Amino acid sequence: MRIAIVGAGGVGGTLAVRLCSAGHEVWISARGEHAAAIREHGLQLQGHDGLARTAPGAIQLVGLGSAPAAPADLLVMAVKAFDLEEAMDGARALLSPGTAVLPLQNGIDAAERLRARAPGARVLGGSARVVASLEAPGVVRAATPLSLVLGALDPGDEAAVARAAEALAAPGVKVTLASDIRLQLWTKFLFICGVAGMTAICRTPIGPVLAARESADMLEAIMREVESVARARGISLPPDVTVEQLAFCRKMDPGAQSSMLGDLQRGKRLELDHLNGAAVRFADESGVRAPCNRAVVAALRPWADGAPALAPAPAPVPKADNARP
Repeated sequence: MRIAIVGAGGVGGTLAVRLCSAGHEVWISARGEHAAAIREHGLQLQGHDGLARTAPGAIQLVGLGSAPAAPADLLVMAVKAFDLEEAMDGARALLSPGTAVLPLQNGIDAAERLRARAPGARVLGGSARVVASLEAPGVVRAATPLSLVLGALDPGDEAAVARAAEALAAPGVKVTLASDIRLQLWTKFLFICGVAGMTAICRTPIGPVLAARESADMLEAIMREVESVARARGISLPPDVTVEQLAFCRKMDPGAQSSMLGDLQRGKRLELDHLNGAAVRFADESGVRAPCNRAVVAALRPWADGAPALAPAPAPVPKADNARP
């Protein structure tokens, strides 16, 4: 299968190496030094199961907006949530009437945003879980296996989902088919709002968040708020969904960081408005209270567009009681 991946970071880069190693024709979009390193040396994956590297030229680099030799069979959107519309505009040359589009962003509304940008596109439902990041130009690190959940959002797309699942199930990638992908998307949204929000505002990996009673309680409260929003919007989540996601958190490596914490530490733009900010927006629309998600948004708002520029401190003003006659 000819697979194009837009976004060469933790998720996209990991998937590209796994698929290329399994014999698929893989195209990927990358920029700057990262693209130059892939072109010259191939793409390296420092995976949970060892080192894997593609040979130079094994993964084809595509520039968004340029026409490839042929359209993709499967277009995987693996960019940050805030880059989705711009990336979709640039990827139009990769589309044909038979192309399936699979969004793997954090957040809950990627499919609707893609359809608004590319009416008529066959958009599948998808969710990715992996602890991975771009380590250096041409180098991706993945501390866990990549797990994907796929499902049809529209009647008649089941065959396209099955074809995509078969192609993506390469060694090192676990693929699961969901009969109701919306349940999976909201479950991940609940999880990531809690973990990303709390690790970012606490500036610490998940272990210390869980070790302190107050921060652990707030993590649970964030998840339960999102659960309430989902139910208000007609999503029939399992009754123990928050308990299960908290149990999953406790099984994680205590040093695991969310991508939002990593972006915060590097002074980069945050996915805040597509995670806790979206939870607040949906809560307001549904008449549900979400004070803990709102607190996360307030605490991170100055950093949402990257590290804020600090104004120089004003010159000190002499105090009257220090003045000499």
